[in-house]
Amino acid sequence: MASPVYQTKSSPVPFNNEAVAVSVPSGTTNGDLLLWFTFIGGAASPVPTLSFDSGWTQIDALAAETAATGWDVRYRVASSEPSSYNVSQTNAGYWASVSYMVRISGIGGSPIAGTATKTSETSSSTLTIPDVTSSETDTLLITLCQERYENNRTISAAGGLTQLHQQDSYNRSLVCYEAISASGNVTGRTNTVVASGTFSKWAFLISSGASGGSSIAADQGSFSLTGQSANLLLGRTLAADSGSFTVSGQDVTLTKTTAYSITADYGSFSLAGQDVAFQKTDAGSYVLTAEVGLFSLVGQGALASYSMNAEIGSFVIAGQEVTFSIGVPAAYSLTADAGSYSLTGQNARLDWSGAPIVPNRQTGIYMGMRIGL
Repeated sequence: MASPVYQTKSSPVPFNNEAVAVSVPSGTTNGDLLLWFTFIGGAASPVPTLSFDSGWTQIDALAAETAATGWDVRYRVASSEPSSYNVSQTNAGYWASVSYMVRISGIGGSPIAGTATKTSETSSSTLTIPDVTSSETDTLLITLCQERYENNRTISAAGGLTQLHQQDSYNRSLVCYEAISASGNVTGRTNTVVASGTFSKWAFLISSGASGGSSIAADQGSFSLTGQSANLLLGRTLAADSGSFTVSGQDVTLTKTTAYSITADYGSFSLAGQDVAFQKTDAGSYVLTAEVGLFSLVGQGALASYSMNAEIGSFVIAGQEVTFSIGVPAAYSLTADAGSYSLTGQNARLDWSGAPIVPNRQTGIYMGMRIGL
């Protein structure tokens, strides 16, 4: 599996004590990772503060201080993106702040695979990027370096890094990237400077989902997504537009934190095997069980709302529009239009409560407190 890939970035937007729109990078499609870099110009007290549009997760930040710069890095997984997002700054800085976005493709699992501890270093030649570690393979390393006090020191990529963006005006900064194939500690990356200065440094890794991250498993079986636009996204969504979805194998489960729903319009639905169960856990729950036998619901409009049992045998509802329902007052009906109804097996029975009704001697239908077969 390949590492995530840097694709495009938006034009840097300088701003100072104002709100500005930062463009989403060109070519962004759903599922891409968007990174939002903002470099804050230093100022006298009170220092500049930033506010961002919602929907973004901050990875890390370095607060600006009196006459000292800072930065903020955020991410989101693209989903029907607008053309831009807004950032605003209060309290004017000595140097303008700068903001831009970056687009990364090929991500998977949880997007951020590891982060380094941000550090500061004073140097006149080489800056060592802090180490960052991940248990994942095939990641993308992103490094950041910013001049802490504005002395116009140009920062350049070195140590195997490729320049992503060099900000050489307003406040000086450099963002680089490198594909990392192995898991473990990423160390020894450097930047260079042309004259002595103090710089903040940081790094993080982006996941491809090759190892670690989110997982879908089917013990001793198989899992498949088929159909148009079948995707597993960060929001834990499984979709197969204009196609089909299949889960098969031993111990495969389909769960949801709210109500369950399984439907088969104009088709069939079956539960078969020992200890087959369809359950709902809220008040007045309904249960369908088939102990050492078979339970089947077949046909359009096949419904089950109440418990039906057939000990050491089988229970079958078959025919067009077969229903088992309750009315008001408490009376049950079993119907099989243009079809048949059968209860078979030991102690197979239909139970209900309600006012007794005198049997109809012509039709042979008996209703009352209990009918046992």
